[in-house]
Amino acid sequence: MNHELRMAPAPRPTTSYTSSVLVEKSAPEELHAGEEFEYEVRITNRSNLTVESVVVVESLLSLITIRECLPPSQTDEPHSARWNVGPLYPGKTSSRRLRCVARKNMRFRSHTALQYSHGS
Repeated sequence: MNHELRMAPAPRPTTSYTSSVLVEKSAPEELHAGEEFEYEVRITNRSNLTVESVVVVESLLSLITIRECLPPSQTDEPHSARWNVGPLYPGKTSSRRLRCVARKNMRFRSHTALQYSHGS
């Protein structure tokens, strides 16, 4: 069974979860034109089962450009990043960091899509 989590815009640290997986993001509330900023996306398996084939896609507004992803994104798109996380064992967390720059003063917003299947 595949699951997809869609998060609302996140101007502050946010928490959102399905019954099995928790997604947390931390980012500055306000962005300033031309200034770099970093934020983190954390994915935690809250279940007692391993979740398999975990894929995270982080999408940003076109006014925000990704400069660097750790670990590196599996796409070369300037406004989104994709990671095949693989299996996530019970209670374990996987983190992703992004270094970005905004082209104008604005509030931070992003969208996270998460797909996974239940393993054992």
